[in-house]
Amino acid sequence: MKDLSKWITYAGVFVLPFLVLIVADSLFFPYITGKGFFFRIVVEIITAAWIVYALYESRVRPKVSYIAWGFIALVVIMFFADLFGQYAPKSFWSNFERMDGYVTLVHLFLYFVVVSSVLTTEKLWYRFLTISVGVASTLALYSFAQLSGEIEINQGGWRLDGTLGNAAYMAVYQLFHIAFALLLFFRTHTKWLRYLYGGLAVVFTFLLVQTATRGTILGLAGGILLAVLYALVREQKYRKVAGGILLGWVILVAGFIVFKDASVIQENQYLSRVANITLDEGSVRFALWDIALEGVKDRPLLGWGQENFNYVFNTYYTAEIYNAEQWYDRVHNIVFDWLIAGGILGALAYFSLLFFTLYYLFRQRDMFTLPEQSILFGLLGAYMFHNLFVFDNTVSYFLYISVIALVHSRVGKPVWQEISVSREVTGRVIAPALLIVTALVVYSVNVPPMKAGAALIDSFSASSSEKHRAIFTEALSYETFGNQEIREQMIQVFPSIYQSQSISAEEKRAFALFIDEEIKNQVMEKPSDARVHALAAPFYRITRVPDQALQHLAIAIELSPEKQQFYIDAGLAYLQKDNLAEALAVAKHAYELESKNKTARLYYGLMLILSGDREGYREISEGYEEVFDEHTFIKDALATQGW
Repeated sequence: MKDLSKWITYAGVFVLPFLVLIVADSLFFPYITGKGFFFRIVVEIITAAWIVYALYESRVRPKVSYIAWGFIALVVIMFFADLFGQYAPKSFWSNFERMDGYVTLVHLFLYFVVVSSVLTTEKLWYRFLTISVGVASTLALYSFAQLSGEIEINQGGWRLDGTLGNAAYMAVYQLFHIAFALLLFFRTHTKWLRYLYGGLAVVFTFLLVQTATRGTILGLAGGILLAVLYALVREQKYRKVAGGILLGWVILVAGFIVFKDASVIQENQYLSRVANITLDEGSVRFALWDIALEGVKDRPLLGWGQENFNYVFNTYYTAEIYNAEQWYDRVHNIVFDWLIAGGILGALAYFSLLFFTLYYLFRQRDMFTLPEQSILFGLLGAYMFHNLFVFDNTVSYFLYISVIALVHSRVGKPVWQEISVSREVTGRVIAPALLIVTALVVYSVNVPPMKAGAALIDSFSASSSEKHRAIFTEALSYETFGNQEIREQMIQVFPSIYQSQSISAEEKRAFALFIDEEIKNQVMEKPSDARVHALAAPFYRITRVPDQALQHLAIAIELSPEKQQFYIDAGLAYLQKDNLAEALAVAKHAYELESKNKTARLYYGLMLILSGDREGYREISEGYEEVFDEHTFIKDALATQGW
């Protein structure tokens, strides 16, 4: 039993770096959910195996350090933050799109405990890093195939995203592996291996640049500076090498700044994206931070709970950011994201992990070589800068926790070494009990949502309304954290069914009644989510029930009074009721909230045409003739009025 539990534990730990390669096409959000479920299942299995192994072998029992205590504090604080937050179910379970929430935090903590307990030697840790760099090399081959056009870039653009489905996710993955390759470079004394790891660090840097993720590229530049400056200050014997690197860094950065307008940079879509950074481009991010600050003021101590920024965003949304995404669920800033999720207490606990990791790196110098200290210092600085503009995902969480676990494994003090449990009790009682518990946990946590996600994918190829309804019914029957996303997909597919000439009126009615019932269920679950009401309104307009649409829009407007789209939709609902006066009033209000919004201007113009206000229409369309001329509904309205 000891050997089996040991084998399972180490096999699971060393297989986890492969999670980046997983793309589960059979699941909803295949680039996210496949990795998330894989990580959770493997962690659940290795945790159980490790417990058995640790009962046999005291040297792999947990260690304590300030890092571990900080992590425990984070898990405890976030439990209460999520429990008493705005909407606890999503805080605990997240959704398909993010695969985050408290359940992921707990799995990250379990992974931290296991990996820092069983990777007890420098040799084991560098074997882990070697595997991770090997996986990154495999991803590099895939990435070059994307760059050559042989494999499509998943986002449909030019920014490299590999098997992560998002350029920013790909960027931070490369950032970590630049550091991992350099750690291996300085550890080995074999010449050809040094060439290999040095070359891979260059390749990973190139691939990072191909993602055109500006925050990460700047983070890398800053991380290099931090690492080199630390080496310069720390030891005399490295000063010549560090000084040479610093000089090269200064020349490169200065040259880039001086010649940023040169054609060689401006004609390169990757470099020009970095060269042309302006504060104006960050206006949406800055607006999000302002919104988040208001949310922090409302709930300063424990925040709103994980996955609940959307409530803050809706409440404090201002019409000035009309041209941004309308349903942000992240602040895109690690400081504010944790302040929103866990308040001041949660944020302090989270950042204590970074603080104590750096504390040990600098204070326990005898446990780390100078290259390790410098590289990890630079990596952590670059990672945090990257996260000032984006947010974490399963892969970046995994890599970050791996780094702090590496530090903890060296500085932590063993605990529970003296506890003794007989082999007979372990083998005959504890191990079988853990097997049963693990099987139940793996199934209940992962299998139902995986089935729901698979069913949702099947709905995309359904050939009839009955088939759609059957698939959606099956997906909802699993009662998972994906129910809202399933219901949203139902609403989005309905217009094509409603407009189909091959589907009978009876079938359309049955499907509409089914969606109506599920909208009511979703409203009961999340009555204060403006998104739920806003997405329901178009459905009721399509089914010619404008009063229902207006009821939902009234709630949505109360929850987010400056979202112009809500007023536009209300105007269309009033038109269905032949109430032109109210349609004009809400369209005017939408327009006045932010006149730069061309959509709001168009719909206000439509209402003015229908109201016969030629002068009013002339005023708002003046200077926007091309915009108005592009839209059929404007042309039709003008023709109807004979203008």
